[in-house]
Amino acid sequence: MIVLMGVVMFFCWYYPIGAYQNAVPTDAVTVRGVMVWLFLEQFLLFASTFAFLCVAGMDSSETASNIANLIFSLCLTFCG
Repeated sequence: MIVLMGVVMFFCWYYPIGAYQNAVPTDAVTVRGVMVWLFLEQFLLFASTFAFLCVAGMDSSETASNIANLIFSLCLTFCG
């Protein structure tokens, strides 16, 4: 399911905004497209496992989602 959603996200985001045009001068359109798709897959895998980690340790799903959002925001703010 994660792979399917990664493909959907890739085609709904990468080509409509024209991100592939950045690789045309270096003839690396295919390589960069695959790399972006792999980054999207990695993000989806991280987000799903992180959500399972937070939900497994809490009694309330609302509390787990609030803490997961806070920790994910901190992760983005402090670059990992």
